[in-house]
Amino acid sequence: QLSYVGTARALRDVMLLSETSGRVVSLNFEVGQNVRAGQVLLVVDAEVRRAALASAQAAAEQARRDVARYEALRRQNTGTEVELERLRLQLAGAEAQLTQARRMLADTRVTAPISGTVASRSVDMGSTLAPGSPIANIVDISRLKVVVNVPEQDVFKLRPGSRVQVSASVHPGARFAGVVTAVSPKADESHTYPVEVTIANSGQTPLKAGMFARVSLTDKGGRALTIPR
Repeated sequence: QLSYVGTARALRDVMLLSETSGRVVSLNFEVGQNVRAGQVLLVVDAEVRRAALASAQAAAEQARRDVARYEALRRQNTGTEVELERLRLQLAGAEAQLTQARRMLADTRVTAPISGTVASRSVDMGSTLAPGSPIANIVDISRLKVVVNVPEQDVFKLRPGSRVQVSASVHPGARFAGVVTAVSPKADESHTYPVEVTIANSGQTPLKAGMFARVSLTDKGGRALTIPR
């Protein structure tokens, strides 16, 4: 019976960072709250960005009209091809500016990238964000991965897809069905190989990220003589 002690980690652990700057005018989440992917967590003041979008829309519409007028002239053999090409390039630049303005306005509504539980929050109502500012840490513990370090003499007994049993001291007697999902091809400094085992988090005997867990595997590699203690 092979047995290794490791640490349970969240299947997905995301630190949400701001992609925009501005003052928080709406805050819709708390620490410990369950959120779903795409849910709006906060809104940043967007007055300036709405004005920029309106300006970009007007510039793009004007550029489209200029191109349409000049194309009509060219069909009548009036004007030059060089001027038409210049107007088309202006239209491409105006449409690029419009796309950028739309994205900047969309970034004022910060949404959850994954479904999970809010582990920490770094902003409050009225806070001023800057690009790269931390907003929240969201973890998904509906499934957990247990990372154990396996010595080199046992590492070939585990491969992706292998079935193992996982237990935890916080729930004596409870067993979780685990599957090996990754075996590192590289050893660490102590010549052990990190192995990841994925388990479903039980509603009756739940685990949290950071708890110790034991991974057990019955080695059926061959027959052996045993002597009772």
